[in-house]
Amino acid sequence: MTNGPVKNSREAPALVVVNFRQERYLPALYESVLRQSLSPSASILVNNSRSDFAAPSGVEVIESEKNRGFGAAANLGIRRATDLGAGSVFVLNADVILDSLCLERLSLCPGGIVQPLILLADRPGRINAAGLRPTRLGVARCMKYMRGSAAAGIGPSPIPAASGAAMLIRREAVDLAGFFDEEFFLYLEDVDFSLRVRRAGLAVMLEPRAVVWHHYRLGLRLPKLLHLWRNARRVRKRFSAEELTFSPRG
Repeated sequence: MTNGPVKNSREAPALVVVNFRQERYLPALYESVLRQSLSPSASILVNNSRSDFAAPSGVEVIESEKNRGFGAAANLGIRRATDLGAGSVFVLNADVILDSLCLERLSLCPGGIVQPLILLADRPGRINAAGLRPTRLGVARCMKYMRGSAAAGIGPSPIPAASGAAMLIRREAVDLAGFFDEEFFLYLEDVDFSLRVRRAGLAVMLEPRAVVWHHYRLGLRLPKLLHLWRNARRVRKRFSAEELTFSPRG
């Protein structure tokens, strides 16, 4: 595995927001998009169920009659963005807010996937995820969770996997590794996708100078546990122990 970078550029990524009953967060998200130093090349909102949210001007809306899962919804947006000619796509949850330099700094960072530093919206100086670290069990933990933002470092670094809450995906990563696996429905699809991109020889990177704030809720309700258990089995079957415990240098 080379884990080589995709060259950086200041090309504006397309924005793909996946929404499932999180309309209350969307106004703040789109206000933060308007403040970006680098405007997205396209803006796509995928409603993963029927929604009455009035999208801002210039946002293309893709409506789904039912919840098809995060991966399926993200794939709809990625396909539309690439049809529009986007060289990269910034996929994110509806419940995030972007720092004004987020898109510009992500666009300048090399890698097949680039994750911004994800901070907690209710504790703005604390880390939600500085990447994801898979385990031999197939599950993953948020790296540097609850540590101060300075713990993420001051420059780009490779990470084992990126969080689907906010990840920039370059066209080459999709061409080589495919789309999100829609069989996952919810949870660990970001880990599976990241590991497939790494297997294809591209780097998965953290850019800590690009920041988002996430309304993160940690919970272990039964439906989540069932999805995690099922999807962790898929991850274990698909990847070797070496791939799951990969610890990048740099």
